[in-house]
Amino acid sequence: MMLRTSLTMPVAAAMMALSVMATVSCGQQSEPKIVAEAAEVKAGAPPVSATTTWPLARGDRSQTGLSHAKLGDKLTLKWRFKTEGAIKATPIIADGRAFIGSADGSFYAIDLATGNKVWSFSTIDGPLPKDAGKNEKKFNDPIEASACYVDGRVYFGAQDGNFYCLDAKTGKMEWAFETQDKITAAPNFVKSTDGKSTHILVGSNDSRMYCLDAVTGKKIWQYETGNIINGAPAVGNGVVIFGGCDGLVHVISVADGKKVSEVEITDYIAATAAVDGDRVFFGHHGNKFIYVDLKEKRIVWQFGQRDFPFMGSPALTKDHVLFGGQDRRVHFISKADGKAKWEFKSRGQFNSSPVIVGDRAVIGCDDGRVYMLNLADGSEVWNYEIGQPVAGSPAVIDGLMLIGSDDGSLYAFGDEK
Repeated sequence: MMLRTSLTMPVAAAMMALSVMATVSCGQQSEPKIVAEAAEVKAGAPPVSATTTWPLARGDRSQTGLSHAKLGDKLTLKWRFKTEGAIKATPIIADGRAFIGSADGSFYAIDLATGNKVWSFSTIDGPLPKDAGKNEKKFNDPIEASACYVDGRVYFGAQDGNFYCLDAKTGKMEWAFETQDKITAAPNFVKSTDGKSTHILVGSNDSRMYCLDAVTGKKIWQYETGNIINGAPAVGNGVVIFGGCDGLVHVISVADGKKVSEVEITDYIAATAAVDGDRVFFGHHGNKFIYVDLKEKRIVWQFGQRDFPFMGSPALTKDHVLFGGQDRRVHFISKADGKAKWEFKSRGQFNSSPVIVGDRAVIGCDDGRVYMLNLADGSEVWNYEIGQPVAGSPAVIDGLMLIGSDDGSLYAFGDEK
């Protein structure tokens, strides 16, 4: 595969160093307020607050990591689906199936009831790059990016630089859009300004945010930043919000991709941010977790007790924010002032992003375990030892929690009953 990049060598070198450390996402907001996304979803779009679907990596288009499902405290392993490569992505759930990509270069649809493969799609069947020779060998390119589900289609990016659209029922490729570098960011979706079509938003390591027609793959617009985009965007109220490895929070127009505003952070933003009104919460490579007020265009508070970056994305409650860090801890802190309520310490780093389910939270850890924690005090409610790092993040629906691991497996845990 030929290297495709339009960046200068110093920037490319910085990008390569960063990509070793991070494969996560982020998103943010602007002066127009981002409201609860469930009210904005039009007919035909997936219900983001449903308890039987998990259509986006962080559950909803504001990236809150909040599930409205019911999940018991005592979980058992229901099934395990094995691939030939590490699973870094978050599974998505729709139509009674789980959808996940693997470092083995394949994207899978898995029956939720049985754990059996329904279909798989290999990136070796994707298009060759435009600058490839006729006889150039096409390798299976890893898939680390999470997907999204909209109107019977699944969308995901791969390290071959292609962004794919597949029929969710059959796995047949409907179209592929080529960017200029690999894609590790999860996509999001938004209705067009006239409400007649759906647009898919995705960032690439080529430093661009793309807006594509969901049905045809036609490019509607693109927005160029100063460095790679690992983060998924948040959407709402006519704007797209995301952080970048250029150290900026970008706010752009849904209609034409023009800049609305930006906030300078200075440090790499690799993880997907969570958005609550004018408030944006995320961690960065500068060893801090921060709250940015985008209406006032300022950092309200910073949290960081140790010199370790925050690679995972946060989850939000009404008054608190929950996140893990490479300091081997899960933190639960106040939205208002950034003061810690509790922390949970493990034997490994937390690069997984938590999901909040009722008064519990679930998260994977590099110590090889999946944890369920009590939100009231951070105490451990349940854990399961996989034995290999769990950098993937959970997806939760009623009675079922799915999570991938570096051992190449997707695990399904269900209520003991």
